[in-house]
Amino acid sequence: MRFVDLARALVLGAGVVAGACGEGLVPGDAYSSPLIAFGGEITPTGQLSGAWRPRVGVLWTDLNQVGPDLPSDSTYVSSHLDLDMVVDRYMAEIFRPPPAAAFVDIAADSGEVVRLALGELVIFDDRDGDGRFSVSGPRAEITPPDVFLAGAWDMVRYVSSPFTSPQSGFPLGMATTTGYALLTLYCAAPLLDPTRPARESLGNSNVSMTVLTSSVLPEVRTCAHSHSP
Repeated sequence: MRFVDLARALVLGAGVVAGACGEGLVPGDAYSSPLIAFGGEITPTGQLSGAWRPRVGVLWTDLNQVGPDLPSDSTYVSSHLDLDMVVDRYMAEIFRPPPAAAFVDIAADSGEVVRLALGELVIFDDRDGDGRFSVSGPRAEITPPDVFLAGAWDMVRYVSSPFTSPQSGFPLGMATTTGYALLTLYCAAPLLDPTRPARESLGNSNVSMTVLTSSVLPEVRTCAHSHSP
């Protein structure tokens, strides 16, 4: 089920508007501090000891299912993994806004429109050492020799044009401020729980990664799968 189905099932009346051009890229050296930082445990511990070059990445997904998935690269995502500890952990920082093509406009029930980009958080093995990964197909199959190692329940969101006030029933957080946020989605499988809006945090959060070594995007959540058939 791609995000076009997710939008129908979960947006609770909110509509995806025509894809927006978004905002231009900012050079990677334009920021002396990260726009968002987060980290957490990697479970089960000890499963990534054979990884070559594990990195944290973001796969930006078009809610309209019009544009291609847009993977992050080392130009704007920095990460560090501790795999020799009692508990495996990672830290990640994002220094740039998402690619311009990742942004879409979404209308709430009130008719007010927010412009945002939504991404899946992953750990991938950068086996060719180029600092990035690429994907293709409806299940976001990663291009060899790279491989997905882990995925997160939470998602990352960037708002470039926020709502002027909170919107009742909007499933992707408050979206009233510009910039990055982390979203925890609550499931009443197979759909989102309509009684529990997504929890939004602005960084420094504990975002766990679950090891699911795969050639396709790891689906950790029990609902809101962005790429499963």
